[in-house]
Amino acid sequence: MPTSPSLATRHGMNTTVCSFPEPMEGGYRSVLGMKRVNPSLKILISIGGWVEGTRKFSQMAGSAYNRREFIRSVLQFLDMYDFDGLDLDWEYPGAEDLGGRRTDKEHFSLLVEELSEVFAPRGWLLSASVSPSRFRLEDGYDVPRLNKHLDFINIMTFDLHAERDSAADHHSPLVQRKHDVGLNVFYNVVSTFLRLLVDRL
Repeated sequence: MPTSPSLATRHGMNTTVCSFPEPMEGGYRSVLGMKRVNPSLKILISIGGWVEGTRKFSQMAGSAYNRREFIRSVLQFLDMYDFDGLDLDWEYPGAEDLGGRRTDKEHFSLLVEELSEVFAPRGWLLSASVSPSRFRLEDGYDVPRLNKHLDFINIMTFDLHAERDSAADHHSPLVQRKHDVGLNVFYNVVSTFLRLLVDRL
């Protein structure tokens, strides 16, 4: 999955997907060239990420008009570069501490449903990269609803530990360990996804 394109600002709203200039486009060609070796390979482009943040996505998904404009630009982008689908890396819906809104949870679900509707006839894949933190999951994702429309879900467990920690640690904890305290006790959200009947992991 190549590095993200960006949400471009147009008339004060972030509704258009745009590519970074070279060397990114050269990177697209290089990655997409792998299909010559493996024609059945599916390559998705991911949009968003930590740098893009929450506010742009919240504004874009916040109205039916903005979502339509965004989806229109996604279709053009995927057609232009011949990608096989899109990964939504909105960090994070409903994160009011990062500029998001409580309504993001509903708007993210609507965005996924609307993208899925136009992707299905084209055979394109749709995925989402989601937080491994339970409070982000509860604030921002209607998991059973998303599960109906996403082809798969990426849980970003690489975010469990970072430079904020005093030592390196495991990114895929399956059970609580003796030294896990505070939020670390709840970082295993896979069980939460499974409890919510997710089968797209």
